Amino acid sequence: MNIEKYPYVSKSNHLAYFFKSSGPKGTLKKGVLFRRISDRNNNIYNLSFGDWDENKSGIADRVITNNGDREKVLATVALIVLEFSAYFPSRLIYIEGSTASRTRLYQMRINKYFAEINDIFLVVGYKNEIWEIFSPSRNYEAFVIIRK
Repeated sequence: MNIEKYPYVSKSNHLAYFFKSSGPKGTLKKGVLFRRISDRNNNIYNLSFGDWDENKSGIADRVITNNGDREKVLATVALIVLEFSAYFPSRLIYIEGSTASRTRLYQMRINKYFAEINDIFLVVGYKNEIWEIFSPSRNYEAFVIIRK
């Protein structure tokens, strides 16, 4: 994926990453967090990202920033996923947008770069209560990826 990316920093545990988006709305802090989904299965981590809310010390994932740098932001998140999975190659990463339209956006980017993604990750899609190997021709409600 030969797209410009933002520099980022990570916490020492590699579960939280931060970068700054620059555009017409100014410079905005973004966060990417990986959180274990269930205590029963320590291997599945939810990926959440969005604007960083300093007051809540958390992600504001329903905010629509429109800072004119969506591709650069998504490329940065993809690079962060690569780093996280390099540190934790056996962890499954669960990806679902905070809205159906965001999930669709993620799917469009997975489709666009599927050849590159598929070289590194196994991608599984969720639709109608069924998990299946990802097919670019189907629409999914969520995704799980794991490093090959």
